[in-house]
Amino acid sequence: MKTLLCLVLRSSFLGFSFLALLQSKIAFAVTKRLEPLSQVSLADLKFSIQAPAGWRVRDHYRGKTLVFEDPLMVTNKGVTFTRNITVSVQSGASPIDALEVKHLSEKLRREFGAGLSDFDIIEARIIKYRTKGDAILVFSTYTHAGVPMRQMHIFTSGSEFSALITYTDLQDSFEAPGAIDKVWGPMMSVEISGQAPRRFEGLMYSLSGVGFVMSAVFLGKRLRRRSSKAHFQKIEDALFDEDEGLEDDFEVEKKSKPNVCLMAETLYAGRIA
Repeated sequence: MKTLLCLVLRSSFLGFSFLALLQSKIAFAVTKRLEPLSQVSLADLKFSIQAPAGWRVRDHYRGKTLVFEDPLMVTNKGVTFTRNITVSVQSGASPIDALEVKHLSEKLRREFGAGLSDFDIIEARIIKYRTKGDAILVFSTYTHAGVPMRQMHIFTSGSEFSALITYTDLQDSFEAPGAIDKVWGPMMSVEISGQAPRRFEGLMYSLSGVGFVMSAVFLGKRLRRRSSKAHFQKIEDALFDEDEGLEDDFEVEKKSKPNVCLMAETLYAGRIA
């Protein structure tokens, strides 16, 4: 009896120990799954982004600045695929406006369409990223080995660099409930130095500078013309003053002379009569 009681107590102790260990592992797994996303920074490009938790990070891989890969591979119709996020950071800032939406769509069709089958853009529009209307969101589709694929692109720009972030997945996985939520946070976590420029901003500065120079030249001409006009007006007034003096002298001289003709006519008229 005593031996049986010892066995029961020992079994209970081992059972509680196992449950405690299992609970601690579950808590550790939950903590690990909910840990904050790791920050990937590129100091030379003044760029940073948060990597999805648990995803593999590749630097300068397959022509991309960064590549994030899900360690879990998915299979559909015999096609095995690894969902991924690619980041391309390029030198040069770009404005974010309707014209840039058109340019980006044409660029994606040209570059992605060259290597992907049946590539097409479903939607392209401006969204709020860091501030109002500072990024372009594009959804696209293509076919890989006969399997429909989906992509989500986000394009944003700073004052020196621009970045294109692309998420690629099987269409079935892409459209599954909550699938976008897992990658939306990292794709919206980009930090890039400065603000996107406004289109024609440099041209407006140049035109304003040209306008200022033209206004200065025009004003200078007007001032010189006014100064010359005032100078000539003084000369003209002086000449008129001299002419008036000559007229006065002429009148005085004219009045001082006797009228010889009248006197002669009177003198000889009496004799002739």
